[in-house]
Amino acid sequence: MILKKEFYFIRHGQTDHNISAVEKIDLPAHTTLNSTGLTQANGIEPIIASLPIKTVCCSPFKRAQETKDIVTSRLSAHHCEIEELGECSSLIWKEMTSLGTMAYLQAKDPVRKFMQQVLKGVN
Repeated sequence: MILKKEFYFIRHGQTDHNISAVEKIDLPAHTTLNSTGLTQANGIEPIIASLPIKTVCCSPFKRAQETKDIVTSRLSAHHCEIEELGECSSLIWKEMTSLGTMAYLQAKDPVRKFMQQVLKGVN
């Protein structure tokens, strides 16, 4: 069970699929960061290096792994790959972020199911 403590969430850096105007349900697991995504990850790395992070959890997807490798390059934290942190479709992401901190309480089925999947993964 998740204890109440500081939790830092970082979404992977940009990919070419992210900038496409087409709504995507699922991206391939092997999708990599583009040059902007690499710049984004490198830009946040100094902030991450200054935080008291002990454990880093990450999706097995290539774009998430690339982001994690860059942003945690100076951390001596335990890393774990969690399958349940996999794909969050753009439709779910938009609904979840539009609801803000009340997403879990107000969300409809697809968002609620995704959030339950993530909770299962980190617990």
